[in-house]
Amino acid sequence: MNLPENSPLGKASAYADQYDASLLFPIPRSGKRAEIGISAAPPFFGADLWTAFELSWLNQRGKPQVALAHITVPCESPNIIESKSFKLYLNSFNSTRFLDAAEVQARLRADLSEAAWRGAAQPSSAGVRLLLPELFDREPVHELDGLSLDRLDVECTQYTPAPELLRAAVNEPPVTEVLTSNLLKSNCLITGQPYWARHQPVSHQPSARPARQRAHGAAVKAAAKPGGAAAKKAGCWPSRALVARVALRRRPRCRL
Repeated sequence: MNLPENSPLGKASAYADQYDASLLFPIPRSGKRAEIGISAAPPFFGADLWTAFELSWLNQRGKPQVALAHITVPCESPNIIESKSFKLYLNSFNSTRFLDAAEVQARLRADLSEAAWRGAAQPSSAGVRLLLPELFDREPVHELDGLSLDRLDVECTQYTPAPELLRAAVNEPPVTEVLTSNLLKSNCLITGQPYWARHQPVSHQPSARPARQRAHGAAVKAAAKPGGAAAKKAGCWPSRALVARVALRRRPRCRL
């Protein structure tokens, strides 16, 4: 079993000048999930969404090619892929010749699927989508749909996970909520470096929100009522990001 301390993260690394799938370093999800009481199938839907902005390879005549890559790894996979090993792997494409973009896409899908499901009894597949330069203008950066919690004027004194701060409003009728925040932060367990995330939970359940947020309950319900535009647009895989941003989304009507 691969352990985080054995990964290339935080260590000097030589950059491979030829394609090398062995650079990928999968880490079991089970360890961290066990810490929060999850020992079987996760009670949530989700996926790791990696966006690679610097993917490059050579065509058959040696001319460099570039593309953006969107990679989706469902949370049901037994492994995550350590981020530095992922970057080293993508860089190994730079000086390697491929027939065309379709061959690069197929190779990415095969390698990432093998790493994410290594050791699984029933392996599945990662999703890979390549965007060539003529499609780059279809990748605008925009805010997440939903009601931003960042606008609440609250005092912050807790900077570590504190699930006891959540309160369930069990006497209120179920609501569909689409909430957002740009302030989710975690620190790398190996280097201690921070990772910032954009967070968009979508749920259909009894309202669960911090006590100070309850005063804003009417605004939350108005912004995220069932069938509204925000709920429709949010119907996508949850995601975590690579390189420039991280985003986490949940499918509508799931329990958090």
